[in-house]
Parts: sequence; structure tokens; C-alpha cells
Amino acid sequence: MIAYISLISGMLMLPVLYSLLFLWYRREFKKEENQRARPFARKDERAALCIGELALVRFWSLQGRCGFADLRFALVYLMLAGMLFFCISDLRERVVPNKLLLGFFFLFPAAAGLYGLAGRETMGELLPSAVSGMAFSALCFGAGYLLGRGRMGAGDVKLSLVMGLYLTAEYVTGAILYGCIVGAAYSAFRLIRTKGTEKAGMPLVPFLYIGMIVRLFMG
Repeated sequence: MIAYISLISGMLMLPVLYSLLFLWYRREFKKEENQRARPFARKDERAALCIGELALVRFWSLQGRCGFADLRFALVYLMLAGMLFFCISDLRERVVPNKLLLGFFFLFPAAAGLYGLAGRETMGELLPSAVSGMAFSALCFGAGYLLGRGRMGAGDVKLSLVMGLYLTAEYVTGAILYGCIVGAAYSAFRLIRTKGTEKAGMPLVPFLYIGMIVRLFMG
């Protein structure tokens, strides 16, 4: 019963957390229509939330229905809430907020420490995989940033490090792989549709979000 309450509360809080992040940051948006926008007023926001909720249920089920009693579930949940906002902010403004990324870096040891005090899984048990996840992200996105000559934003690189920390090597490798595959397929579709005339870049974070969703569904 407690596991189901944990899941339901998590699902109810996901749109709340997104709305709070959106309302907190929207003053920083450069476009006037985004500064006045309300959370979930657009279809892309509602679609991103729906697939996030479904992925949460799937991950909860595959993790043994332990919910927030498990540190891994809590970390994945926090990353899912953050990625939901990062996805929309990148779509609307091509920006990944540094302040929020920094907050995630500080939140990780705090969350792990609280679980340690409660006698549950501690940071020490997840730390090797978290460090490996960050190293993998740094290698992939650092190389992409250097070789891309500015085509990849520094915010994308920093976000990948946060993803590696929270998802650990077990999940971030698949999330990045599937995200890149979907992004490459979409890019090829755009090139074919426009016959190679379209020069504008595309946001990367939505594809990383999709990759994360796919990986969570796979368990």
C-alpha cells in the first residue's frame, strides 16, 4: 500500500515541480511570449509530461515497486522532473539554465546523505556508478563540444554530467545512445524534407529526454 501511495504522490508532484520551475525561471526567458506563458498551455508540455508519467510508472514497476524508499528511484525521479523542464526550456529558448544545473549538483549529495541517515541505500553504494556515468557523459559530450566547434552548447555538456550523476552509468549510457539515435533520425528526416537547404540547428535536450524515457521503459 505504501508503495502505491509513493507512486501516486510522485505522479501528482511531477507537474507541480515542473510548474514551480517554469514560474520561477520564466522571467529569464528572452521572448516576451514565453515570459507571459503559463505552465502546460502548450501541447508539447502536456505530451512531455504524459510520457514522463508513463515512464515513471514503468520504472517503479521494474524497480520492485519500492518507490521513494529506494535512493535510485528518488534520484531518477528528480532527474525526470528536471529533464521535463530542461526539455521545454531548450525547445522554447535554446537554453539550459546554469542556476538549476548547479542546484542539481548540490542536491545529489544532500539527497544521498538523507537516505544514509535513514539507514537506507547510501551514496557510497551508488558513487562508483555515478562517477562512471559522469565520466561517460564527459567523454561523449566533451568530445562533441570540441569537435563540433560551437554547434553543441556548453549547457548541453553540463546537463549530460548531471544526467550521468543521477542516472548513473547503468542508465545514462542508454539514455544518451537512444537520444542520439532519435535525434539523428529526426535530423535526417529534416534534411530530406528540406532537400538539405535548412541550416538552422535543433535543440538537443528534447532528444536526451526521449532517450531517458526509452531507457526507463526498458528497465
